[in-house]
Amino acid sequence: MQTIQAVKKAKNGDLIAVYSDDSGSKRDIPTWVKRNGHKLISVNEKEGFIEFLIEV
Repeated sequence: MQTIQAVKKAKNGDLIAVYSDDSGSKRDIPTWVKRNGHKLISVNEKEGFIEFLIEV
């Protein structure tokens, strides 16, 4: 998953934007973020995709 690779390369405090057109990501990404000790800054539903902003 590209999100995991981006988080591994990031430094504490970095922000990562994740874009997904998978409706399951609305549940899965927030769960993954919390489980891995990161912070979900925002979830924005756009036309055709969902944008997640994650603080590492």
